[in-house]
Amino acid sequence: MADQYLRKAKIRVVRKSGEGRDFSNLRVTFKVEKTTESNPNKATINIYNLSKDSRTFLEEKSLVVILNVGYQGLGTEQLALSVEQEVLEALFIGNISENEKGRTVSRREGQEWVTTIEAGDGEEELATSKVNAAFSPGTPFPAIINQVVQSFGLNRGSVAPVGEGIA
Repeated sequence: MADQYLRKAKIRVVRKSGEGRDFSNLRVTFKVEKTTESNPNKATINIYNLSKDSRTFLEEKSLVVILNVGYQGLGTEQLALSVEQEVLEALFIGNISENEKGRTVSRREGQEWVTTIEAGDGEEELATSKVNAAFSPGTPFPAIINQVVQSFGLNRGSVAPVGEGIA
């Protein structure tokens, strides 16, 4: 079994305005599914024993969940860190999805409240954005990709080089 000593996860849920809540000091479990397909990557995050106020907050529309993970004392600059420091890397950033039961589901399991968040990265943008653009022959692919990504209101990220452009 993998070493899970000093494992850390930081979960923040924010509104589009940037204000939000940090749930890092609570017990959490998560599953992130990354894909190379055209569908959004998915995350299922369980947060244990949230207050009624926090459960109500998670029912709001247009929330974004940010999941950073890592190990205390380990990271991209691990040689310069002491054991007390931590470096957490972004594993998932996505929109909280609406499903048949709502945006999040809270349920009692024995003495605990378990709140489950289902999220997809770029899911809201993919569902609501439209692209109407024409490109002339010879337009380089990076210019096309930039135009499409901008219309979604997203950051481009890294894109592997592909061909020369439109013929």
